[in-house]
Amino acid sequence: MSRDLYANRDARLDTVVGDGKDYWRRLSRAAEEWTRQNPRHWMGVRNDPVGFNDWLQEHYGFRTVYDETGGITGQPDIRDDQKYLVFLLKYGG
Repeated sequence: MSRDLYANRDARLDTVVGDGKDYWRRLSRAAEEWTRQNPRHWMGVRNDPVGFNDWLQEHYGFRTVYDETGGITGQPDIRDDQKYLVFLLKYGG
């Protein structure tokens, strides 16, 4: 196995999800921003996916959608096209 396979978060994401990885990469980068702004949620005190979803909607105009097992689907619920475009531009590429 190549040492570079999991060299960074994006490289690992590419091997895990394959197609559609751009959404997951963007969501991961947004989660990093949210964590910096809300450190208490991810420092073992409280894991707060609802707070993250509220933050996504407020800042980037969409919410994550969960499947019946509680996993996040690859299809965002876009509620504000202009804010979602900011999300795509900010975290794209």
